[in-house]
Amino acid sequence: MYPVGENIKCNNIVITGGSGFIGTNLVEYYVRKGYNVLNIDIKEPPNKNHISFWENIDINNYDILYKTLVDFKPNVIFHMAARTDLNGYRIEDYKTNIDGVKNLISACKKIPNLKRVIFASSKLVCRNGYVPNNDIDYCPDTMYGSSKVEGEKLIVNDKEINFSWVIVRPTSIWGPWFNEPYRNFFDKVNKGLYVHPKGINARKTYGFVGNTVYQLDKIMFSCDTLVDKKIIYLGDYEPIEIKHWADLISKEMGVRRPIEVPIFLLKSLGKVGDFFKLLGVNNFPYSSFRFKNILAETTFNLSNLYHICGELPYDLKMGVEETVKWLTGITGQDGSYLTELLLSKGYEVHGIIRRSSSFNTDRIDHLYKDPHTNNIKMFLHYGDLTDSSNLSRLIEKIQPDEIYNLAAQSHVKVSFEVPEYTADVVGIGTLRLLDAIKDTQVKTKFYQASTSELYGKVQEIPQKETTPFYPRSPYAAAKLYAYWVTVNYREAYNLFACNGILFNHESPRRGETFVTRKITRAVANIYKGKQDRLYLGNLDAKRDWGFAGDYVEAMWMMLQQPEPDDYVIATGETHTVREFCELAFEYAGYGLVWQGEGIEEKGIDAKTGKILIEVDPRYFRPTEVDLLLGDPAKARERLGWQPKVSFKELVKMMVEADMNNA
Repeated sequence: MYPVGENIKCNNIVITGGSGFIGTNLVEYYVRKGYNVLNIDIKEPPNKNHISFWENIDINNYDILYKTLVDFKPNVIFHMAARTDLNGYRIEDYKTNIDGVKNLISACKKIPNLKRVIFASSKLVCRNGYVPNNDIDYCPDTMYGSSKVEGEKLIVNDKEINFSWVIVRPTSIWGPWFNEPYRNFFDKVNKGLYVHPKGINARKTYGFVGNTVYQLDKIMFSCDTLVDKKIIYLGDYEPIEIKHWADLISKEMGVRRPIEVPIFLLKSLGKVGDFFKLLGVNNFPYSSFRFKNILAETTFNLSNLYHICGELPYDLKMGVEETVKWLTGITGQDGSYLTELLLSKGYEVHGIIRRSSSFNTDRIDHLYKDPHTNNIKMFLHYGDLTDSSNLSRLIEKIQPDEIYNLAAQSHVKVSFEVPEYTADVVGIGTLRLLDAIKDTQVKTKFYQASTSELYGKVQEIPQKETTPFYPRSPYAAAKLYAYWVTVNYREAYNLFACNGILFNHESPRRGETFVTRKITRAVANIYKGKQDRLYLGNLDAKRDWGFAGDYVEAMWMMLQQPEPDDYVIATGETHTVREFCELAFEYAGYGLVWQGEGIEEKGIDAKTGKILIEVDPRYFRPTEVDLLLGDPAKARERLGWQPKVSFKELVKMMVEADMNNA
């Protein structure tokens, strides 16, 4: 039984260092759960879907840090920001770690309604192989570890702190978005270069990052009697042997198992690595520090952590599978539905996946089978729209009858933050693919996923194939180029190439950062007491929303026609974001009423008076698209296509799915 006490509740979450390894996974976790998240970091997020949640702020600049926190009004803060490499020789090299803690403590004392701060320390407050007898039994052997000791002392010794705090010491954490050395470790196993000291089976406490994020969430929202002013190690409960771990990784990657070599040889390699480090070469794969780490058996008693968190969501094998998926990366909403459709029609489907994607294969996991088994109809290949030679090789190898180009950085607001990246993938990427088809002379049919965002500042209502385009975002502008280059290659090189101008299409598989899914996830979280309220931008934006499963059928129909052409795919009816909210909350038993105007407008539960929705100007687009309404007459008449799922059925489907998963 857990101790009785009031659990922390919140809506606004700040994550410092949200562009780092654990921070990136934390941002992903809370965005998916529908929280209002702010990542404070001097580094751009490696996951481009996180750009809109990021502020480029140095926590060592107290004035800017304080103003940012006051404006955002966080209820809880995860302090993950730090210099984490081991290359510094002086404590001054890690001054940012100490000053960052000092500034954050000072700022947090002045933030109203701040409930709790989790400060990330490190197991390296003690040397590898040493398990401390108590919280202050420090014995670091790196300057990084020493900086973490100083940070802990600042927190523990400050008697004027007026908020709940917890210090966590992550053990050896690994998984998607990881840094060195674990990325190198996986890479060496994949290339068959990892060797293990013969006869050494030291067990260590490691932690898969999916479990670490889960533990951080449980700690953050536990009652004070469980966690307040505690120092807690983070890791998986069962220690593992590195050799067993490496064997699992090699099996999942389909490469040979690591070999064992004499200890003296690895020790010699470690000394070579030390010499290179003195010369300023830090990327040699071995060092004495790494060697000692392999030999040292370090296990921590995590019984208190188990008492707080209970069972973890991932075992070792599952963690390895998730990490290999991330390293190797058809995974979007449309791709998964289209794959299902094509497989049901007897197609052999080849999907192109990127090595640098995030946790994004869950939409097709139910379709994928081990390629070594019989009767396999779906295959995954490494590739990227930014690599033309790779695309040509794949097309020549696969010899596809049909190509569906669904790949894109498709978030409109994010495109304002990363316009060049968006243009390269969405616009020039389409050109590369068309050029590869032309140059290889493979007889194939090509579908280009276009978008209703092309119409932007609409020139007529409803919008049809002949309506002039007026894009209002970098994403839409890139899609405009892709649209016209598809038409151009069709006419210039006689390619069978079609544009599908798809209006907004949603489903339970929609990405969590898109407004429809953001709404339905928030409804589920609010209903289950996991979220206080929902923040949105323009409530009066009007969209033509349909079901993604219906729309992929239209894609397929286009490529079955005798001649290529371009088609608008839409429902022909429009609804506001406000209507979507009202219907979604209605399915969860709430009756929304609206009070106020403009940015002061709020959605309130008619029964209780509780505020459920607020307007946040941060979610306004620099150039808004107010009304999108498609005319699907051409698709209806020539393709025989029409939507099957109504707007109300779509909203209900999405709410029910998120209620079941919340």
